[in-house]
Amino acid sequence: SAVSLDHTVIDDLNILGATKLAMSQATQNVIAKYVEIKKTDTNVKIGVLIDGNQVPQQLAEDGRLVCQAVVKGDLKEMCISAASIFAKVTRDRTMLELHEQHPVWSFAQHKGYLVYLL
Repeated sequence: SAVSLDHTVIDDLNILGATKLAMSQATQNVIAKYVEIKKTDTNVKIGVLIDGNQVPQQLAEDGRLVCQAVVKGDLKEMCISAASIFAKVTRDRTMLELHEQHPVWSFAQHKGYLVYLL
């Protein structure tokens, strides 16, 4: 599940707080889809790996989850690597859509991390 937050949320919470909120929302989306597919609210604990050194409080307090923070998780856990690729592809697609709406900003070049515009 991919979650996108408005810039005002980032302004209010800061980037780390907004990231934790998005992680929590994405996890809740996946759980809801799992329950929908299984057609039952399961009592089975669901394992969640977090790429980083902190588990968002909302996830830590969810009794259905067993959460573990993994520093450099994208290098250590294949599922985190896959999630990272999914997030980057989703962001790149969003940048291409924004470029169509606002070509003057060169959003199509905003792929990956650092962008130098010449």
